[in-house]
Amino acid sequence: MLTTYKATLYGNKIEWGKDIPREVALGKTVTVQVTILDKSLSTEKQGQQMAELLSKLAKSHTFANLDAQNWA
Repeated sequence: MLTTYKATLYGNKIEWGKDIPREVALGKTVTVQVTILDKSLSTEKQGQQMAELLSKLAKSHTFANLDAQNWA
């Protein structure tokens, strides 16, 4: 099972965030895969994009005929 931890990569060193893998805390070696996150989309910008898309969806009346009480 893959578990995700927040960390920052400095050159060839990883600085773990709040949570660290148990093995690391015990001084053991762990194998990791590093994904470089795109900083161009900040959380604020992502929220703004989400709001714009939801607004477009609302204007399209896609769910106008949906019976919310029977939707489960």
